[in-house]
Amino acid sequence: MSKNSDFSPKEIGKAILNSPVEYALQILGDKCTLLILKNIWLGRRKFEDFINEIGVSRGTLSSRLKFLVDHGVIYKDIYQSAPRRFEYKLTDKGLSTYPIASYLWQWNNLWTENSDVPSELIHTKCNNFLELSTNCLHCNEDVKIEDVTFDVNLDQNFEKLSLFKTRRSENSGIFDSDLVFRIEDLLGDRWTGLVYAGLLYGLKRFDEFNEALGISTNILADRLKKFLDAGVIKKDLYQHKPARYEYRLTRKGRSGYLTAIHLHFWAHMWMLNAKNTTISLVHKPCGNKLKIKTVCKACKGEVDPSNVSISASTSEDLNISSG
Repeated sequence: MSKNSDFSPKEIGKAILNSPVEYALQILGDKCTLLILKNIWLGRRKFEDFINEIGVSRGTLSSRLKFLVDHGVIYKDIYQSAPRRFEYKLTDKGLSTYPIASYLWQWNNLWTENSDVPSELIHTKCNNFLELSTNCLHCNEDVKIEDVTFDVNLDQNFEKLSLFKTRRSENSGIFDSDLVFRIEDLLGDRWTGLVYAGLLYGLKRFDEFNEALGISTNILADRLKKFLDAGVIKKDLYQHKPARYEYRLTRKGRSGYLTAIHLHFWAHMWMLNAKNTTISLVHKPCGNKLKIKTVCKACKGEVDPSNVSISASTSEDLNISSG
């Protein structure tokens, strides 16, 4: 993406940190939360299912489930009276995360060996393998990263949520032992998500990230190293003495932009005061403010998650009804 005007890193950072997208990251930008949602989309709805699949402590899982219930992403549906047992299902707000989940799966299947997500989804409306396309609502063209520009409005501010306060030992089960970098690692941590947002919005240098986001140097260095090790970014030397680098997204890193764009629009649909925005996206080919729809590439029809099954062999619907 590119910017319409020459905003400073501090101004870009202020826009990012005061946008509804940052608000959304405080709800969805947590690895355990993303894994809970992924498992619900795959038809797992019970507490013990999440424990077995995610490998996180019961206390951490309970706090994440309560948080998602409190913020209207999921709800509890009783399925056993004595003793009381609940299933966790998606609300309308949760159902609208489907494009985000789909592009998470697509990224993992493309870039991760031994991916644990469905490699084949079927669009039951046309019975073709589902390949999503995100199109501009105005001109119906595919939305490409190089065709999106942005402008910032520094007058808008949004109420923030308190962050999760987790102990290091609670994180170890899903972070430290996982040697494979998945897109959950790209968005499943607030600072990682904000650094990725900074890359999308044109920040390149260490000092720019530090100035824009107010991130401590040790955390910033750690996140950039993780991105480098995973091949999400590359670094180019721009000064020899002392050596200084610019960081740029690789093809692997750029391919996550549709997940970020859908997070942007999910935030604008569901977050408080999101009709006003600090960051406006514009589709350069048609010159309109970007609005999007998600369609099946095969039949060009808009994709409803209730019309998607996991594979042709099982023909199992994703079973994500909110009712």
